[in-house]
Amino acid sequence: MIRSRLPLIILFILFFSCSRSPEIQIGGTAVIALSADADALDPIFWSSSSTGTILQFTFPDLIELNFDTTTGRTEYIPSLAKSWHWSNDGRTLTYYLRTDAVWSDGIPITAHDIKFSYGLYANPKIPNVRKSYFNYFFKNESGEIDIDRSVHAENDSTIVFNFTAAYDRFQQLTHTALNFVPKHIYEFVDVEHLRAFAMNQEKPVTAKHYTVEKWTRKQEIVLARNGRWRIPHEAYLDKIIFRIIPDANTRLIELKTGNVDLLEGLSPDEARGLESDPGMRIEKQRFRRFDYIGWSHIDIEVYKKNKSVRPHFLFADRKVRQALTMAINREELIRSWLGEYGQICNGPISPAFKWAFNDTINPLPYNIDQAKQLLAEAGWQDHDGDGFLDKDGRKFEFTITTNTGNSRRAYAMQFIISELKKIGIEAHAQLLETNVFNSGLRNREFDAFIGGMNTAMTIDLRSQIGSNLEKNTFNVCAYQNPTIDSLLDAASGKNGPSDTGQVWKKIQVILNQDQPVTYLFWFDNIVGINNRLKGTHVDILSGYHEYYNWYKVDK
Repeated sequence: MIRSRLPLIILFILFFSCSRSPEIQIGGTAVIALSADADALDPIFWSSSSTGTILQFTFPDLIELNFDTTTGRTEYIPSLAKSWHWSNDGRTLTYYLRTDAVWSDGIPITAHDIKFSYGLYANPKIPNVRKSYFNYFFKNESGEIDIDRSVHAENDSTIVFNFTAAYDRFQQLTHTALNFVPKHIYEFVDVEHLRAFAMNQEKPVTAKHYTVEKWTRKQEIVLARNGRWRIPHEAYLDKIIFRIIPDANTRLIELKTGNVDLLEGLSPDEARGLESDPGMRIEKQRFRRFDYIGWSHIDIEVYKKNKSVRPHFLFADRKVRQALTMAINREELIRSWLGEYGQICNGPISPAFKWAFNDTINPLPYNIDQAKQLLAEAGWQDHDGDGFLDKDGRKFEFTITTNTGNSRRAYAMQFIISELKKIGIEAHAQLLETNVFNSGLRNREFDAFIGGMNTAMTIDLRSQIGSNLEKNTFNVCAYQNPTIDSLLDAASGKNGPSDTGQVWKKIQVILNQDQPVTYLFWFDNIVGINNRLKGTHVDILSGYHEYYNWYKVDK
């Protein structure tokens, strides 16, 4: 047996060594700083951004994303799936898997792992923030996902997804490309105990280029190269170490002193301090993240009591929201804080998506006089002469909330409060610990807040602006517009084939008129990298894109 495999091994070694650049050295360790520890090294239960980062290195993808900067289009390319095709009616998607991929314990990866994992995602006992992924899956009489009817493992290397209707094919690919777990490990754990099991796995069975060698809580996560994973080739580095460093100043010092090789999320000032360092370089991920001011469209106290929807006294009027946007000098806000690392934002669709981004829209300008006029038309004037607007005996006064530990938002908050005061509106600042803030957002507890959004590479805004408040949990401002709902259906292909680019452009026109929120700015994810770490490729997809090409050189 050993003799029969030897020629293949030699061929692989020759291919592996001949296909890479002579400069590339095999081996070495890269150290990455994270601000927080992972919550679970598991794709079913993860929620934190730190966990999402680790999963990129450790759990397999059925297909992977690629982005064409010329057209601004995202496409899927093969990974574990060699190929895929649709049925003629567009309601069935079939993937054909490679047969040479194995989990880190040597057990082959099969279509049964994928079906089993989708059964976990769909299980009503397991919280899942990706409920919208299952809108076109079949349901049983109880209204729960009928996983046997929706997902079928035809054999070890063929997985079939059946949908209730044909809809946008790119979204179908996205909805069927969730990371999955090894069935032979998870199937013996009771669902009731699965979350605790996932949280406490210190050495989970993974796949992809790295396995978890050691997880020391709140200190570090050590990944070791998985020689079994060669899609598209084995990783060059032996190890990736994620060090947990909560303090931002300490993270920066560790990067400057060479104890850390890569650090993302730098502030503009920190980046400027590194630009002149010959041992460092800056790479940027652009047009994926924006900040905005959320204005509640509904009375939050009434909604809290019985989920009833009553218009918000301050922000339900579109003229008021337009005025608030026009009263804030966003260009000056960007210039004074982000500089070259930020761009004005006028809507939720990234300018990088050239086919869908509407560049013909005239954004609302900074214009205090027009803002005052709009407010007067909405009934807001200084009737009692105290310097602040009022209506029906009520002063225009509210609290803006955001999370602690975010200097960008803290600066923006003070800037906005100062701007609003110029037109007779009094706003107060409230900073909440991040988990408390996020919980408040989910429960729609704030009249106004400064939040942010990471845009997905698939345009799907239903969860953010769809009118069904129970299903669309990210619509934290409770914006409701039936015309938008109809256009979202058209964009998803629910109403048959359509030019989705034109549909998204129409949606942007309406959002520009409605101002459901005040979009502030796109901000770059700034990544500082020690020059001894080569092969990095920060782009719109990720700060860690194609990490398997990373290698170290001696400076």
